[in-house]
Amino acid sequence: MKKLLAPGDENELIILTSLLESDGIAYHIRNEHFGSLYPGLNLFPWNERMIYVNEADYARASLIARDFLDAVRRSVRSLDRTEELSTIQPPGGSPQKTDSGA
Repeated sequence: MKKLLAPGDENELIILTSLLESDGIAYHIRNEHFGSLYPGLNLFPWNERMIYVNEADYARASLIARDFLDAVRRSVRSLDRTEELSTIQPPGGSPQKTDSGA
């Protein structure tokens, strides 16, 4: 088996393994259940999860992982831009006060 990547968090791990599974790619997760053995702090170097795939599937798996991670980066960049628009202003004016004072 060949190392594919170390997901950044549990959500990435779940989504990536789901994508691999849906494409029929067998995988193995190193340290998959390590965090559940010892409750408490998750220390990154000791319970980092790593996804491994068969060498024959590596090219397809890396393409799937790269497409997913690129999509995540694009969505994060678009979220960064929308934070600038936190106050909606009416055309030609300042934000309207919505407090009725009641």
